[in-house]
Amino acid sequence: MGKETISKTTFLAEDDDDDSHFFSKILSQVCPSAMLQIATNGMVLLDKLCKADKIPDLIVLDLNMPIMDGYEALERIRKSTEFKNLPVVIMTTSNDPADIDRLFDMGASLYAVKPGNFSELQKIIESIVRIDWSKFPCRPVKKDFRISTSV
Repeated sequence: MGKETISKTTFLAEDDDDDSHFFSKILSQVCPSAMLQIATNGMVLLDKLCKADKIPDLIVLDLNMPIMDGYEALERIRKSTEFKNLPVVIMTTSNDPADIDRLFDMGASLYAVKPGNFSELQKIIESIVRIDWSKFPCRPVKKDFRISTSV
């Protein structure tokens, strides 16, 4: 795979420093020119979104964060006139079908369970940032909603 990618500006909401570091490292390998903004919770993410000079190509959102979790952040993004159509990928440790169903119904673009090893995480992040989000359906088909390492 080449280094070119579609998602040049990505906002990541992740409270775990290790996960943020791994995401940043993988993103810089996949697309060295990519811009990454990291927020430690949903409130910080929304603040960065509102203050950003450029709307990001992609938001990657963890669910379990302090102050404002991923559910509330997604709900606010989807209710916002300015940001409601942004692609939002959920990347979390939860494999609970109830979470997956709830986030699909809330309008998340894709759902990824954080894998247990770096190589699988790399595959997932590469596949996410290589999606041409301008051609991605606003409402994914339910069977295609969950992304896995077999992509």
